[in-house]
Amino acid sequence: MSKKYKYSFAAVALAASSLSLAQVTADSLVNAPAVPEQPSGVIGCVVDNPQGSITSGFLGWSEGGTHAVLVDPTGTGDPGDPGCAGSFGGQQFRLSGATFLVADGTAFSSPNGETGIGTTTYTISVHPLATPGDPTAGPAAAIESVQQVLNMDASATYNLAATLESVVTGPFFVAITFNDFEPNSEVATTLWDGVARPLGRQFADNGSGFVDHTDFFNNGNLGWVVMSASGDFEPLAGGPLPESQAVNVNSPWAMAILMMLVAGFGLVIVRRAI
Repeated sequence: MSKKYKYSFAAVALAASSLSLAQVTADSLVNAPAVPEQPSGVIGCVVDNPQGSITSGFLGWSEGGTHAVLVDPTGTGDPGDPGCAGSFGGQQFRLSGATFLVADGTAFSSPNGETGIGTTTYTISVHPLATPGDPTAGPAAAIESVQQVLNMDASATYNLAATLESVVTGPFFVAITFNDFEPNSEVATTLWDGVARPLGRQFADNGSGFVDHTDFFNNGNLGWVVMSASGDFEPLAGGPLPESQAVNVNSPWAMAILMMLVAGFGLVIVRRAI
């Protein structure tokens, strides 16, 4: 259901800021939740975006508001460089899923009278870079999307997960869009930490197109969104195997197999001659 109005001070402030193109102010959490831990036994690559303790969210999201996060599986995994130290050389990355931690208004002590009871319809989507090789250009149109419904029960925070199947050959964005809040006043929000972040890693679109997180929020240079993306590298479709998976024909076992094949081929020739 599409809503035209939001009866909250956050929405009024957001509308005013949109007209003036001013930055908006994030909401501070009262009791910061812990960053969700990845389940044990996960096979493949899990790119965890957050870099520190959770501090903020934004109760001014409009319906249709989108928060997009760059995912680069080739990152080292060191602080400030989320990733799995993989390589796109001769390989592609097959996504298996993504998660976002979101919060209802009770996580912020209900500044607009939120009860934390309601539903949020949301979409998790995958986007290539708008300009190949340049993440600062933001996300292009989605190549995959999954829509789901969150039933909020005043639990304050919720870990949302979606199964994905996209195959990519370079860094990409994963986004969450808040399609519908029911009732209007029960807004859900993404969450982020207070660690400094470079340009081109996160973008927000609250109805006027994607803007870098740094330019959208006051103190927007701080904060890595609490989300993760999982998948695995595989040989590039129709291309050569990556070096790590290529057969070394000079190895003893490879030479033995080659000799067996040659011997078998010779035997076939002899039998045909007879």
